[in-house]
Amino acid sequence: MVPLEFSTAKVQPVYFILGRTSSFSDAGNPITYDRKKASDESLMNAETGAFIVPKDDKYNFVFKATSGETKTTVQIVNTRARSSQILASSSYLAARQDNNQGGQIFLRASANLKKDDEVSVFLVEGKLQENALFRGRIMFPRPNVNEAMMNRTMSN
Repeated sequence: MVPLEFSTAKVQPVYFILGRTSSFSDAGNPITYDRKKASDESLMNAETGAFIVPKDDKYNFVFKATSGETKTTVQIVNTRARSSQILASSSYLAARQDNNQGGQIFLRASANLKKDDEVSVFLVEGKLQENALFRGRIMFPRPNVNEAMMNRTMSN
């Protein structure tokens, strides 16, 4: 029996997690953060809220926050792309205008990015309550199990 073969090349993880512990209401600007953790500290600029892409590859991003107003819109944007490429956009709109409790905003995006691209989350309108979270990582290719099984079957 021939064992399944997978690539043994060492892959360096690329990830970041940014947190904001206070509310944010500076509409039209990237959200800034006061907590950060990253595989390489030089990849993140918490003061500007930007993730600096270290190499050409596919990346996955998630943003979670609670709206602080009846309508709030946020976007994940590649600011180094030609004319700022919007990777994802989401809005929270309260069912009633007198509901100032806010609601959950959840964004997810995947994109093929180039080295030195910069990805940020922008508050387009509204306000965010405390405890916003922005995280991202490089997407590693999964082993092609079907191909490995085919090779295994063919060699028997």
